[in-house]
Amino acid sequence: MIEAKFKFHPVGQGGFLGIERLLNMINIAHSMTKILPYIDNMFCEYRNMSAQECRHKLRGLISKEIFFASLASCAQTAKNSIIIMEFLEAMGWNEGYAA
Repeated sequence: MIEAKFKFHPVGQGGFLGIERLLNMINIAHSMTKILPYIDNMFCEYRNMSAQECRHKLRGLISKEIFFASLASCAQTAKNSIIIMEFLEAMGWNEGYAA
């Protein structure tokens, strides 16, 4: 297992090292958007897309995941939880994108 240790320094104290690590993290994230379609078959439709298009699609999936997860947590405490859970199922809660 790869263990990453990041330490962010204030700009005045070794700020260049922090900026360099931030750029490395951005480059890793960019690379992963290109590799992800080959790692997981759920994203195979993104193989011929540019990194920007893939990032845009992933952003939409992540937003959908966050929305459904927060709605589901509200549904567990709401009085009308059955109605909310039926809504989630109708909107694609079981599509495989949302957990």
